[in-house]
Amino acid sequence: MAGLLSNSAFDLPHPFNSWRGWEIFDLVVMLGHFLTMPLGGRDSTTNLNIFNSPSWHSNLMTAWRAVMEWPHGFERVVIELRKHADSRCGFYGRAKDVGELADSSRAYGALEKVAQVLKEALDSLYGPEGRFWNGKAYDGPQQRISFRGAKRKHGINNRILCNLIKDGRHVLRAQGANHAPVVFDETLLLSEMERRRSLIPLKHLVRLMGFPMFVLEGLANSGHLKLADGMAVVGRAASVDHDEYKRLELRLVGQHQICSAGTYAPLSSVGRKLCVGGQIVLPVVQGILEGTVRHIVKDLPRKLFMKIEVDLSDVKKITAHHNAPIIAAEMSVFDVALQINVMRDDVYQLSKIGLLRPAGARGIDGESVRHFCDNYLSTRSIADRMSVPTVAVPSQLLKLGIQPIAHYLSANRGRAFVWSKSIIDVLGPASPPATAAAF
Repeated sequence: MAGLLSNSAFDLPHPFNSWRGWEIFDLVVMLGHFLTMPLGGRDSTTNLNIFNSPSWHSNLMTAWRAVMEWPHGFERVVIELRKHADSRCGFYGRAKDVGELADSSRAYGALEKVAQVLKEALDSLYGPEGRFWNGKAYDGPQQRISFRGAKRKHGINNRILCNLIKDGRHVLRAQGANHAPVVFDETLLLSEMERRRSLIPLKHLVRLMGFPMFVLEGLANSGHLKLADGMAVVGRAASVDHDEYKRLELRLVGQHQICSAGTYAPLSSVGRKLCVGGQIVLPVVQGILEGTVRHIVKDLPRKLFMKIEVDLSDVKKITAHHNAPIIAAEMSVFDVALQINVMRDDVYQLSKIGLLRPAGARGIDGESVRHFCDNYLSTRSIADRMSVPTVAVPSQLLKLGIQPIAHYLSANRGRAFVWSKSIIDVLGPASPPATAAAF
């Protein structure tokens, strides 16, 4: 090293073969300085105590080898400086990794040619934007992008990004900096936003397939339907991937019996057929997916739910174990109508007289539906139970001295009634011949 000051001949690597000895010596001392004072500070450049540091000699030799093996030797200097990255300000990139070495002309007063060589060396490791390390995204296989960058570069709106930050599982922060600006893995963010556009909310799946919401939620809870997860679903209602929707449709259509003997009934009315209510639909669909309930799919211009017919003998095997109603926290009008065995328009009328409670914009509160199932029966439910026409039920019950709990204006038949379940249950089990004859 002393030969550099006397301009002795050296076999120096490019670009130093045209430099003067003292210029190279200044570069070596500067690199040694940054290795010894990795956290920097402008006053450290004038502090002569640095030469008394126990690590000064070894750091100076590391700097010397870095210059003599340039540019590969310089990588060792960066590796050493990166060990102190967590103690520096900033969040990612070269400024956090190498500190003041990233701007040596300002921090050290380096010559223009020295600063240019260091910049080119850092660019080769990090890229011009300072986000890369050895050709890969900084700190692993991630190319990071800020909140503002995601908005400006990719047009992702504030609401989605804020929901991701609130969720907290898909954002990156500087270690120990809980209030630091967040960054995202750009590649993952773009792929998840593309996936987000193809997600199908369960509410839309109801319209596509015709199944009640409580059936879809029950299939999700039992693992028969896989809900989408990850960054794409943050801030969204429960949804499924498009491939999962197609898989469910294929399982329901592909497993049906082409030609099978037996008594079949539409899935949409099997609850009425067996006098067990709409709650039986969920275990029946689960049985279809598990292969324990035989079914056929009619070639009709309807939604899938209305095209499926199931073997009644298979359904009867599971009715004894599934009498409890399946109630969600909030149910659609279609779900409620199927559950309590009334027409859809009657659900609104029951809500007006207080037997059902509204929830949300168009939903019905699940607890009010549960209370209705436990305490009341519709006229249609009694007609199914007793195997008599619906129009004959009110007059026959009144003859027996049974008064309705409430009445309302039905959409198609004038006055409609709600009856006490406990009183009707006294009449006996479903479809008893004596009771039916009495009617």
